[in-house]
Parts: sequence; C-alpha cells; structure tokens
Amino acid sequence: MNREWNKEHIMDCFCGTLLLYIATYCAVAKGGELTWDFPIHAEWAISLNRHTVWDFLTNKTAYPLWHIAAKLLYQWGINLCGAAASATALFNCIAYWCVGYVWNRFGRAKTYKIPVWRWGLLLFFMGPVYAPAYTYSYYLGQGTGNTYHNPTNIAVKGVAVLAFALCADEVSQNRVFSKRRYLAISTVLLLSALAKPSFLQGMIPGLGLYFCLTVWGKGWKERFRKYFILAAAFIPAAFVVLFQLVVSFFGQASEGIGISYARILHNWTPNLFVSFLLAFAFPLTVLAIDFKRLYREQSIRLLICYELCAWLESVFLYEKGAREVHGNWLWGSYISMFIVWTVSLIRFCEFVGEKPLAGKRKAAAAAGYAVFFLQVLCGIFYWYSFAGELRFY
Repeated sequence: MNREWNKEHIMDCFCGTLLLYIATYCAVAKGGELTWDFPIHAEWAISLNRHTVWDFLTNKTAYPLWHIAAKLLYQWGINLCGAAASATALFNCIAYWCVGYVWNRFGRAKTYKIPVWRWGLLLFFMGPVYAPAYTYSYYLGQGTGNTYHNPTNIAVKGVAVLAFALCADEVSQNRVFSKRRYLAISTVLLLSALAKPSFLQGMIPGLGLYFCLTVWGKGWKERFRKYFILAAAFIPAAFVVLFQLVVSFFGQASEGIGISYARILHNWTPNLFVSFLLAFAFPLTVLAIDFKRLYREQSIRLLICYELCAWLESVFLYEKGAREVHGNWLWGSYISMFIVWTVSLIRFCEFVGEKPLAGKRKAAAAAGYAVFFLQVLCGIFYWYSFAGELRFY
C-alpha cells in the first residue's frame, strides 16, 4: 500500500466508521420506524427460513445479500427495525472501507500526505447540486450516489467500488493476467451481483464499449487476449445477473422491459442535460481542470464508458406495467455516479497535492473545492431530510 498505517490513520478510520454508522442508522430508522423501501425488504429478510432457496429467489428477491445480513441480526435478538438499520449501516461502512482501501492501494499519491479517511467520509454525504427549478424530487430528478432509502443499493456500493478498481487496474497495467487476480476479480464481481445487479448492468456493456474502442491498433492481439481473459472473469456474475433480470422484469410482478427516451426521468426533471450537470458538477470540474492528464489514463476512459452505458440505460429503459414509476432501471446510474465521485475525488486530491498551487492551478483548485463542498452540503441536507425534520426533496 502507498501509505503505512499509523495511529492517525487508525483513529481517522475508526471515527469515520462510527460517524457513518450512526448517520446511516438514523436515516434508516428515523423515529424507530422503517420507511420507503425498507419495510418490504425487512419482511423478506425475516421470511428467509420459510422459503426454499429457489422460491425466495424467484418470488421475493434474486439478490439476497442484504436480506441474509438483516436476518442474522434479527436472529441475534435485535428488533426488525434495528436489524434492518444495522445491516444497512454496516454495508455503508464496508463501502467506506473499500473506498479507503482503493485509495490507498491504487492512488498515486506517495510523496505527500492526504487524510484519506477524512476525505473519503465526505463521499458518503455527497449529493447532486440542488436547483429547485429542475429538482422536483431530489434523488430521482438527477440521481445520487447516496440513496438512503434503498437497502440493496447501499449493500452493493462497496463491492462495486472495489470491483471497478480491480478492473481498471488490469486494463491500465501492462502485465500478464495472473490466476490469483482473476479469482479475486471474479469473486468480487459475483458478490456484487448477489448484493444487486446495479453495478454489473452498467459495467458489462461499459467494459464491452471500452474494449471495442481500444483493442484495435498496434499490438491488438496481446490486448485482445488480455481483454478476453478479463471478460471471462465476468462470466459467473453475468449468469447471476441474467437470472436476476429475467426474474425481476419478466416475472409475475412485471410485464417486461420497454424502450423510450426519458420516459421515466421526465417524471421528475424537465431537462436531462441540466440534471446531469447538477449530479456531475464536481467530476466535470475535475475533468476540466486536469483534462490532458486524465484523458490519457486508461482507467478514466473505462470510467467514462461505464458511466455512459449506465446513464443511457437510465434514460432509455423502463419497466412495463404497474412498477413503471418505480424507476428500477435508474439504480445502475446511481452506483456508477458514486464510483465517478470516488475516482474524481482521488484524482482531485492528487492534482492539489502533487505540485505547489499558484496561478491557474490555485484558481482551478479553488473551483474544485467550491463545487465539491457545494455537493457535500446539498447531500447533507438530503441526509437530514431522512434523519431530521427538514423536507428538502
């Protein structure tokens, strides 16, 4: 790892974990009651032992990771509300640890100090910029990487960050693909599918798009072989996602998948372009101030392909039938947004710390700080709308 652990890192991580756990728990179990998507998921969780595995996966949910965790906590004597809130808070903390690990493991900052665990904590309170004229519903209008009302999207967040980092590292490095790394990537991808298909529904086509754009040219045979092996690591998870999509969108409660431009998003936003800018204000700022270096990075190109595919799914696809307004094709873009925020923050901190800030660099850093903390402030208000009394969305 780029930075050795010391007492300061341990204390930062501990305090960040404690704060995030409490914040998530309060958002979920406001007033001691479950709201939004939690009651139905909690009921499914405690009914686990009353169903066969096949019956549960086909008639309840095909991504049971959160439900297993909540069920275990419930069996240990915690009431249903506390078990659901505790399981969700734990998964959010796991995501926090994954962000810290990825930052320390894959970040380039080796010669200067960055309080990774403090900056990483802010990612979990970020949200899109709030603009009343365009934000009919705060999280549905333009999306957010931190949706407190959905347990399964929180459950997949950590493994999604880790999975993307492992894939990005493979496409960025000129090395032989080892069996150990292949097994690690395949395992993490499978865990992400069991948590929710949100990450893979964008990453699989995104990786395919990236391969198509980069495989050709000098040395294409070596790149094709490397890409083929990486794609093979997705096979177990891809079969799980295929099963999940069939069960979710072609089962008893749904009538299939429809295609229509912005059919769902126009329920909550009058302008998709403006809403995109509100959600990605900080990443776009980071890309603008360090474009020449960032665009040369293979990991950034992969990130753009992944985000593009996830966003296009949210724009064009919808679920037919009574669940159309649920917006179940939006979740992939929410997870991709959080990963974009994470990579953007890492690269911004590197931009700020690698060279002395003066002139244009100082102005660019100031703009980045301003936009970042604006998104964090808006996200804090969104969190408070769950945990407190303010109605912000």
